Amino acid sequence: MALPAEKLGRTPAEWRAWEEKQPERWELVGDEPTLMAGGTPRHNDITINIVTAFRRMLRGSPCRAYTSDVKTIHPSGRWVYPDAVVRYGERLDREAGIEDAVLAVEVLSPGTESHDTQNKRWFYVEMPTLRHVLYVAQDRPRVELYSRGENGTWQSRSLSGLEAVVRIDTLGLELPLAEIYDEIPFPSPAEASAAQAQVEAASDSSTMAAKP
Repeated sequence: MALPAEKLGRTPAEWRAWEEKQPERWELVGDEPTLMAGGTPRHNDITINIVTAFRRMLRGSPCRAYTSDVKTIHPSGRWVYPDAVVRYGERLDREAGIEDAVLAVEVLSPGTESHDTQNKRWFYVEMPTLRHVLYVAQDRPRVELYSRGENGTWQSRSLSGLEAVVRIDTLGLELPLAEIYDEIPFPSPAEASAAQAQVEAASDSSTMAAKP
């Protein structure tokens, strides 16, 4: 669960300086930082599959793929840690962060799915360089790709099944879902239903907490 930091009314720059001194990673999507939840082995394996595929596909191109160790910075100074991100240009050092991301990837977890697909979505939409956001499910082979059109509007496309292929035309990438979920076992229907119930419960709790 993402936990808010103490309310101190700091600016994004002040919060960023504070975060750099913390042993944990924090994201600043709104006015207060939230503590990043730890990942699971399954989440980690899917993320590694995606970053490994991007590194291989982008080799020799002007683009580079990064992991969640590097923060992605909004024009306002706020920041997040996508599970994977792609940008054009030469290698950056860790402390600089990424201000010109083209693609962000979020591997969804039951406890953070609402935050990733709602709060962080607005963060991504407002980044002028970002062209794509890829949401990746863990409990079944399914992804949802959000893409910004030439007129600035966003459209989504869902893909399911290991035979499907995600095509990201801006980067010239074709990523098979079979590669995203390589060596990832899937739960039984009963386990999948339990996981969905957990997602819905987490979403309901978030909605209730937001009410005055």
